[in-house]
This record gives sequence, C-alpha cells and structure tokens, in this order.
Amino acid sequence: VGSANLVFTTGNPLPADGKIILEFPTTFHAVAATSATKVSGIDGTIAASTTGRVVTITRSGGSEITAGTEVTVTIPSVTNQKFAGSSGAFVALYTTISSGAKIDEATSGSSTLPPAVTFTPSTFGGNAGAVTPASLVAGAVGSANLV
Repeated sequence: VGSANLVFTTGNPLPADGKIILEFPTTFHAVAATSATKVSGIDGTIAASTTGRVVTITRSGGSEITAGTEVTVTIPSVTNQKFAGSSGAFVALYTTISSGAKIDEATSGSSTLPPAVTFTPSTFGGNAGAVTPASLVAGAVGSANLV
C-alpha cells in the first residue's frame, strides 16, 4: 500500500468548496483513500472519500483556485496492481462545484486524462532467495529447497 500523486492544471476556476474526482483503472488492486494531502496550488482543508476505485477530494475553507493553476495532491492508501505491465488508462478526472455539476472533465479518449502507468516486477520483498541442495556431494541426484 502506498500513495499516488495527482497533478493537473485547472481549465476553469475551482471554487473553495469544489471537488476533485479521480477514477483509477480496474487493474489497481485497491483504493481506500480516507484522506488526502495538499502539496501545491491548493489551499484550505481537503478531505477524501472512496467508493470502489473512485476518489473524491472535497475542499473547504480555502479560496477559489484560478484557471491555469497547477494543483498537486497526494492520495494515500492506493494498492498497485499485483503484476508487472501497464495499468491501462485512468478512467476519469474531473472537478465539480459542491453540488456535483462538472467544471473541467477528462474521460476516455481525452488527451487530458492521466495516462497509464507501467509497473515493474517486485523484487521478492527485497529479500534474496536461497537455494539449498538436499546433498552437497558432487554428482548427487536429489531435490533442492527454495527459500
């Protein structure tokens, strides 16, 4: 379990009580964000909730974010897919007013949607594997234990 950084540039102003919504690809094992951290371009307080693979970040107590502002937030409790390869494209990213009406939107086929990410294989938890032959006699035939 780790975190994901979301970076985007607003196309239109985002109200102080607006929302940022990101839907992760189906290949992500789990997304369970119950909080988010402001990194840059955003003020006030932010809170996060998750439904399935959809994370909703809700703003409060700040000021309107002007159009053209680069915003960065960190989303915790994200579990990457369990295998190496491409995640597939993110499904949706949009901002809304507090009632849910969309302001900016990026969905499938949009050049503004976050691209797929490529995961690399694990390294066995950082531990070196060990192979121990059942016999250390030259020419012996037998089994080996992999630990």
